[in-house]
Amino acid sequence: MENIELYQKYKNGRHWDDHPTDYAERFASFLKVQNFDGLLVDIGCGKGRDVDIFQRNEFNVLGIDVSSQEINIAQRTYPFSRFQVDSAERLSFPENCVGAFCG
Repeated sequence: MENIELYQKYKNGRHWDDHPTDYAERFASFLKVQNFDGLLVDIGCGKGRDVDIFQRNEFNVLGIDVSSQEINIAQRTYPFSRFQVDSAERLSFPENCVGAFCG
């Protein structure tokens, strides 16, 4: 049930600007322990705060959000990070291109 509610929240464009950074920081720590070195895609990245956390932890990260307004803010706020406007429902990456997704 929680996953459906979370999906609906992101689908409707209501992002969590004030959610704790603990989740991204813990996931980054987990990935480091696993020696992760692939592409990390943050789906529903909003204004890019978690993308910045992953990038500061030296991951190859791409932030994706359906809202061009959110992506514009993310690009201005974190100019050295990569972002793109796209929908999680339409993502298409070459096979074996992405190592991990988060959102």
